[in-house]
Amino acid sequence: QDKEIRAVFLWLFARLFQGYRWCLHIIRIHPEPVIRFHKAAFLGQRSLSEDDFLIKVLDGMAFAGFVSERGPPYRATDLFDDVSFHKLYKCLCP
Repeated sequence: QDKEIRAVFLWLFARLFQGYRWCLHIIRIHPEPVIRFHKAAFLGQRSLSEDDFLIKVLDGMAFAGFVSERGPPYRATDLFDDVSFHKLYKCLCP
């Protein structure tokens, strides 16, 4: 049952953050690159700019940590990437 609950949360967050990487901007003028998330673009592409829940999630510290950990372009992929890509692929290529 624990694995089922984990799978549901993985699916939920993969669905919720699907396409987030397209809204990452890497600023390279600093010695260490800075990664910024373009929240308005993310909400706009999903027509969710008025969704209070998602706005609060994106403004939270947990999401900031998510972006800083998963934002670098050349990191190894994992199960979350596979699930979110699979969801995106199914939406784009039925």
